[in-house]
Amino acid sequence: MSLIKGLSKLTDRLASLYLFKGIQPSEIADAIFENNYSNVTLDRTESEIVLVASFTEFDEVSQTEYKHQIKYIYSKNKCLQVIEQRVGNKRFKVQWSRQEEIDKLVNEFVGRVQNILSKEQLGILLSTLPKEIRPQVKTRLKLVA
Repeated sequence: MSLIKGLSKLTDRLASLYLFKGIQPSEIADAIFENNYSNVTLDRTESEIVLVASFTEFDEVSQTEYKHQIKYIYSKNKCLQVIEQRVGNKRFKVQWSRQEEIDKLVNEFVGRVQNILSKEQLGILLSTLPKEIRPQVKTRLKLVA
């Protein structure tokens, strides 16, 4: 794949992360009508909204019923930030993190452009990224320089 196509795909993926807010609490709350869902709670803190959906799943192999809890953490601007899951009494484990996805894409972007593009070309390319991500990319580019 050419450098330009690869960078274009990366910038598209970064832009998508910023445009897509993720599944919304109202959509998850509708799951309470499903038979295996037992509970949906919604809490608000100063910095985030936390929704926890609880449901049971029957494992036919072990003939055991397991309680699952999925925690969705949102920023105040209704953007899904983290999804965590817990089975039984185990700890919650991160299943998806917006920041981890952004970091991964930024690192891949920087890895492709460092030492290849001129400062002018980098400036043009950075202007195509969402404005929220530009400082992070610029910082990362300085760290590897």
